[in-house]
Amino acid sequence: MGRRGIDLFLRSVAFVSLRGFFRAVDVVGREQIPAGRPVLIVSNHFNGFIDPVVLIRVFGRLPRFLAKSSLWRIPGVAPLCALAGMIPIHRPVDGDVSQNHDVFSRCHEVLANADLVGIFPEGATHDVPSIQGVRTGAARIALGAYAAGVTDLLVVPVGLTFDDKFVLRSRVLAQVGEPISMADFAVELEKVGLLADTTDHASVQHLTSQIGEGMRAVSSDYADAAEARALGRAAEIFVRTGRQPGQTYVPLSEQEAVARRLAKASPQDREHVSNALGRYQLDLDFMHVRDHLLVPGFQAGRLVRETVLATLRLVVLAVPALVGILWNVLPYLVVRLSGFRVNAPAVKGTVRLPVALVVFPLSWALVALNDPWSGVLADLAVFVVAPFLGLLATSLLESSVRTVRAWRGVIALQTHHALIDEVLVHRATLIATAQAALAHGVRAAAPGADVE
Repeated sequence: MGRRGIDLFLRSVAFVSLRGFFRAVDVVGREQIPAGRPVLIVSNHFNGFIDPVVLIRVFGRLPRFLAKSSLWRIPGVAPLCALAGMIPIHRPVDGDVSQNHDVFSRCHEVLANADLVGIFPEGATHDVPSIQGVRTGAARIALGAYAAGVTDLLVVPVGLTFDDKFVLRSRVLAQVGEPISMADFAVELEKVGLLADTTDHASVQHLTSQIGEGMRAVSSDYADAAEARALGRAAEIFVRTGRQPGQTYVPLSEQEAVARRLAKASPQDREHVSNALGRYQLDLDFMHVRDHLLVPGFQAGRLVRETVLATLRLVVLAVPALVGILWNVLPYLVVRLSGFRVNAPAVKGTVRLPVALVVFPLSWALVALNDPWSGVLADLAVFVVAPFLGLLATSLLESSVRTVRAWRGVIALQTHHALIDEVLVHRATLIATAQAALAHGVRAAAPGADVE
């Protein structure tokens, strides 16, 4: 199998893995991705090995990712890195950095072929919900490639936001920012007497600054994880209120857009939003209901229709779903347990992904060896059918759980009927408080502007 075949295989594995790890992947700004041009991808690094997998989904191709050289010293990891076409970058903490000259030359070769190179300029994965110090490696690669003749190079910033890094089947948002054209950047440098070359330290610092600004424009920027969770939850409730009746699901892209605006409000406004959210959340917890059941315009008839459809799907697809559970439940439990042993959320993905890439195929191989059908094609078919049935079973189970929870909430609302009016007042207070914080933030940024 040649390099192109390997890339196609790895891209397929990445897509299937992402479907298993996340129930929703939102991509915003896909139109910013150029076709047929060399691209240096610069992204935040919030979730370990999961981050490059998401970027593969965003760009639809397999970039050549730069990764810390220490990975190549871990037993069994070096062959996998080589298989993926990854390029080792030598950080000061890893020892000798003199080899980075060859690393950068390799990146220039890839970009000269109108291909993709991916780098995480922060240098390490972390759990702080904001961009940390951006290092100069990305700028040096871009300037070096431009000086080497890759004049149509674009530097494309990407921000990755994860709804919950602790759990499987969460959500992820990938936001593509405005590309930095190296040709235009070189013109800017020339105007101020600088060179578009790595030998000019001021040029490197200037481009590093622009890369950092581009990454911050599409990434989370919260004081800490607690603020990110609180503002994200408040934003979800706020957005849900303005949607059409029956449309209770809030995409992470819409939720995060409002949450980031709330994060720019004054500390006092953010505190008011958090307090209002806490009061309303206490109501929900006490009654054991979820917010979407209290949203204006909620229709019980729609829940009945969804229940009937979910039941029909479950009856029709029960047998293949059961097979999917039997073939995938053990490796799923192993992956879940592997995450329990890791305390840092950003490292959970780094542990879970390699474990999943080992235990799931191993489980399918055991199924293939013990299936009643003989032949190579039948055995290979298991590796296609097993993940499909696993995803089918997951979808049906999640749909059933949502339906059961909704009915439990409806019954709880009837039980606590006398409290509903008071709870709705607390909900309205949260919405009004968030609206005021958003309005204040807009006026602070641009006096006289209106809230969108």
